Amino acid sequence: MKRAILSRLPFRSLSFLASLFVIIALAAAACTQDNTPPMGSLDAPATLATVSGTVQVLGWALDKETPTASLAFTLLIDDSPVTAPLSRFGRSDVCAAFPEGTYPGSCRSGIRFEWNTAGLSGSHAVAVKVTDAGGLSKVLGPRKVTVNAPRSTLPTAGRGFSTIRQDWTVAKWRPVESQRLIDAHHDPKNWLMYARTYDSQRFSPLAQIDTANVKHLGLQWKYPTGIEGIHVATPIVQDGVLYTTSVWNKLYALNAQTGGLLWAVEATSPSDIAQFVSASPANRGVAVFGSRVYWATLDARLVALKANSGAVLWDRAVEDYRKGYTMTLAPLIIDGSVIVGVAGGELGVRGFLAAFDARTGKQRWKTYTIPAPGQPGSETWQLPGSWETGGGAPWLTGSYDPSLNLLYWATGNPAPVYDGMVRPGANLYTNSMLALDPKTGSVRWFYQFTPHDVWDFDGVDTPILIDDVRLADGRVVRKALAQANRNGHFYLLDRINGRLIHVQPFEKVEEIQVDPRSGHVTPKRMATYEHPADACSTFKPWFPAAYSPLSGYMYVPLVERCVRYTSHRQAYKQGQAYYGGTSGPIRPSSGSIVAIDVSSGRTVWRHHMGFPAAGSLATGGGLVFSSGVRFVALDARTGNVLWTSRPALRATAGPISYSVKGKQYIAVVASGLADPNSIVGDGPSGDQRSSESVQPGGIVLAFALPEGIPGK
Repeated sequence: MKRAILSRLPFRSLSFLASLFVIIALAAAACTQDNTPPMGSLDAPATLATVSGTVQVLGWALDKETPTASLAFTLLIDDSPVTAPLSRFGRSDVCAAFPEGTYPGSCRSGIRFEWNTAGLSGSHAVAVKVTDAGGLSKVLGPRKVTVNAPRSTLPTAGRGFSTIRQDWTVAKWRPVESQRLIDAHHDPKNWLMYARTYDSQRFSPLAQIDTANVKHLGLQWKYPTGIEGIHVATPIVQDGVLYTTSVWNKLYALNAQTGGLLWAVEATSPSDIAQFVSASPANRGVAVFGSRVYWATLDARLVALKANSGAVLWDRAVEDYRKGYTMTLAPLIIDGSVIVGVAGGELGVRGFLAAFDARTGKQRWKTYTIPAPGQPGSETWQLPGSWETGGGAPWLTGSYDPSLNLLYWATGNPAPVYDGMVRPGANLYTNSMLALDPKTGSVRWFYQFTPHDVWDFDGVDTPILIDDVRLADGRVVRKALAQANRNGHFYLLDRINGRLIHVQPFEKVEEIQVDPRSGHVTPKRMATYEHPADACSTFKPWFPAAYSPLSGYMYVPLVERCVRYTSHRQAYKQGQAYYGGTSGPIRPSSGSIVAIDVSSGRTVWRHHMGFPAAGSLATGGGLVFSSGVRFVALDARTGNVLWTSRPALRATAGPISYSVKGKQYIAVVASGLADPNSIVGDGPSGDQRSSESVQPGGIVLAFALPEGIPGK
């Protein structure tokens, strides 16, 4: 159904919450011995925490080994059952999504449940009724909890789109055409696409801030979104205007020099969208082309807006979100086509890429990542019908080589991810790198990293394109493609034909073994219906990596973890989670950023960041910026810490660099400022304590050198 174009001011202050989630995190506990189901016990804090645009109840307990497929769950608020349906459940790491220091207890693994509870606020008695197949039930709780709703800086009015407009005072702003995108590597002042350039290197040649003066870096401006949740957008900077997004379909245009708001838009989410979100209601940013901004929204729609006002020009449905399709990526624009990929692999969607005419919004092509019967690769789905819910969602932005006219895009995990018995075969084209014709969407070649994945090795990471890589034996790879994969390995491919050059593990990987010459994958540890499997590995999360042509190193955020996998039969139901098992931590995880020599795949240095590590940026000043517990600047060649942010902040998004009127800025979108008691500092010693008060909610920050500090 087409959305109405909304009126202007004012907005409703909380319309960004189309619904509130109540997330019940259930940790392992001893089973009861009576006639009630073995549900465990209750251990909940007295408040609800607001995270990722949701409201989360922590500390409910359920035995980790309790089979959940035959259980029914009812949320009780003030002794009354909630009529909204159970929107999602699965085993999860309770503490992983929470800023350090805010979770009242140790990290736990258990069961997470979510209900749509629109309008829940104030103090309530919350309980969960668990019923087994025989009708026996047990109530966990009740427990008194208090909900403090997230704040929004955007007023709202009505449904559809709402817009705030301030004065458009940016000078020398000019439209972005195709050739300007192709030449983006010659335009260091701007950051015109998700990874700055089509090769996705996330390298800025700006060098005013360098290893000698970065210790003086200070905060220039900040813009709080006021919306709580995990903010993951990479900002776009076009001629002094910074465009960024937040959770729950919010888009902002800011003055890149001052942080002042130019305009802001909210695309009102459908009232039931929460139950179809498989991870977080996040958004990774926008694309610019001509005099327009292009935005892929959570409810699987593509929107074109005027870049100087936020006025909506067209709004197209890419797919039906009620089938489990969502979009969280930043679009990629090639020769007038706006290219997007869908999310929803955990809900059993059939993944695809699609291209739309930038002027009209008309679809130009659509390429499914799971082949239908009779198409190439369909023989790898050996059970009839399994391909229809096969996953393979291409939910991160791809890369492009104009000289070869090839589009490179990675795909995600199969579905159900933990139960391989119901989808025998290699399951193409899941966990694969695809090279496509950007005009037609036809696949030119593919490389599958993890055939028949049963570990959620969601290999969607944006490929980095590198020219003239000299290998240790003297050979030169003229057109290379590098990817740090979630399966724990670094891959270098020939991007002309997809041939493997080399593959190396980051560190320890216990789930699989990959042959360094052929790339053949041998499973080592995998769960069965009867037996779980424990494994430790170092893997690459989705957070963007960067590459510096000055060092020849790729800077990769990694997570070291140990998990327990389980597998069970699960019937597919449209729009519901379709995991076929679980994975959860068996000991605390940690994060780091590493420098990898792309010529060999070997790790050169490693800097421990805490959990999680985050996106990275490399610059012409010999620096690497990234975030863990704090936002830091590292020496690109040695990994030494040269600067840490003040105040401390938590950011998972990729930082950017740009310049306005000759001044270089480093900008990052954070999910909020950290605990004021965190140890932070302006220099490498990190011995100062921040006096900043805690600021919940997303925030855009820009750093620069103060006046009088010499720079190149």
